[in-house]
Amino acid sequence: MVSSVASDKEGNLWIGTEGGGLNQYHKSSSHFTYYTHGSNAIASNLIKSVYRDRDGNIWVGTHAGD
Repeated sequence: MVSSVASDKEGNLWIGTEGGGLNQYHKSSSHFTYYTHGSNAIASNLIKSVYRDRDGNIWVGTHAGD
């Protein structure tokens, strides 16, 4: 289940999921990159929010992480 989505400065989508970690959709290549707990250094696969700040940084909020 998708919990939150934000786009970065290049128009790529950052998709937070409830249990599947964080996914990045690369608009230019239609390719996905998957970030999961343990393999890509995110604290938890339970993503609660994805946010782009005014400087273009992507912030990720997780639940029950290490």
